[in-house]
Amino acid sequence: MTTKIEHKSFAFETSSVDLDEGTFNGYASTFGVVDEYDDVVEPGAFTKTIQEMGQRVKICWMHQWDNPIGRPVLMEEHGRERLPETLLARAPEATGGLFVRGRISPTTQGRDSLMLMRDGVVDELSIGYDIVKSDYSERDGKSRLRHLREIRLWEFSPVTWGANHAAVITAVKRLDLPDDVMEELRAFIALPDGIERLAAMLRKMRAAEPGQIASLTARARVLEIQLQLAGGGMQ
Repeated sequence: MTTKIEHKSFAFETSSVDLDEGTFNGYASTFGVVDEYDDVVEPGAFTKTIQEMGQRVKICWMHQWDNPIGRPVLMEEHGRERLPETLLARAPEATGGLFVRGRISPTTQGRDSLMLMRDGVVDELSIGYDIVKSDYSERDGKSRLRHLREIRLWEFSPVTWGANHAAVITAVKRLDLPDDVMEELRAFIALPDGIERLAAMLRKMRAAEPGQIASLTARARVLEIQLQLAGGGMQ
């Protein structure tokens, strides 16, 4: 793998988690939806991966490649007619998606992961992939859409929040931080080194005001992990 690994995240239905079987279902990607990076995954993007290297795809925890928790037992592209109403309600323009069924190994991490997924604490899937084929089209004369025609999928991961700037902002809002702090966060995110500045500010806040942040320690730690991953090249 010599190219940059990219990531995208999508919500999945927590009702599809089966603790007894150690399995879950979800859509690891949706087709025809323009994301905030002006990317569109097109139908057929995963066909070659499924046919030629599906057995190599793994399920990791929070994109930690040294922490695999399971493997897919089914991956198939669905057309729009097979998409659930809940997905179409969020993305009415979706033309299909990559349906996955994952089996989680009964390790301590695996069991904990399934519990968090079942309870809706972790409710998104994020894919790690290389772009093999893509092209561009004009959009409103101001920007270009990148159409992802072929993707080499390496792994997909349950994640707390989507690994992109907007998802990080949403996550921080969930910490109920003061308005002035939120304004600083928005300003940081807008800068080229926004992720790094945001991570540093969070560390400073936790060190300076442990009483105020104590009740949020676990959630803040998850946010830090996501920021670290984002700073490592995630979109």
